[in-house]
Amino acid sequence: MLRCADAFYDPLWIFPAIFYFSMGFYAVKHIQKAMNFLDSLSWKDFISAYILFAAVSVYSFWIYAAHAPFVVTAIKKIIIKLIPMNGGFVLVQFFLTAFLCIVFLMTFGILLRHKLPKIFALVTGSRIIRTS
Repeated sequence: MLRCADAFYDPLWIFPAIFYFSMGFYAVKHIQKAMNFLDSLSWKDFISAYILFAAVSVYSFWIYAAHAPFVVTAIKKIIIKLIPMNGGFVLVQFFLTAFLCIVFLMTFGILLRHKLPKIFALVTGSRIIRTS
């Protein structure tokens, strides 16, 4: 007869094992849902995402060149006044600063490109291909 008394000294060992086993089934079920969603996407979805990213990527150098040091510093000072700087709020402040910096610079870049294209070309080094 096989003796497992030394391996399983706790009579309640089965409960964590069942819990972790069921968590594995739960994860596989949700991974399958994610895979089904990815399978349901068509090539049109990827093309529209590519067009969106291509349109936004025009401003990547503008964001890189214009973000430091004044824009980030100004946005950080505004956020520090609005959000307390303790605990998890530090992480919120970090990501919110990046998000607001990108939104502000994209908006300002679009306006500058359409209203003053020569100045925008000078600032970015004429990195944007002319569409007109």
